[in-house]
Amino acid sequence: MNAISIKGNGGTVSIHIAGYSSADATDSHDANWLSAEIEIAAGCFTGRYPANLTTQDFVRFQESLGNMLETLNGKALFSTMEGWLRLEIDMTRRGSAMVSGEAIAEQAPKVALRFSFESDQSYLQETLTAVRSAVQNFPVRAQASPA
Repeated sequence: MNAISIKGNGGTVSIHIAGYSSADATDSHDANWLSAEIEIAAGCFTGRYPANLTTQDFVRFQESLGNMLETLNGKALFSTMEGWLRLEIDMTRRGSAMVSGEAIAEQAPKVALRFSFESDQSYLQETLTAVRSAVQNFPVRAQASPA
């Protein structure tokens, strides 16, 4: 199981990827779904819930987080196609970063948690390493061919 954590002062968001949801799928719409569990610890709140994410979610996050850490400026965004999790990481001038997000469990009853906490470059470098590993272990499969 691959794990990606975004850690900081007073909070941690972890994504545990179990594997492809449909290991034998060949259609690009089905082949790139991942079974995962999202775990949030923010302040006095903790929780975990199952989620379906896509390989593309992690590719986009890898690119935006890598660009932000390279320039030490701007924002990195992680958002999922189905809305399970949205994270925005905003690099500040002094080298720290503010992580804000919303976690949504779509099971009945629908539950949402908004949170924010401060992080820094060293934690986020660890996050980038974990995201790169996830992208390598779960690459985008069965790209749609141009019409």
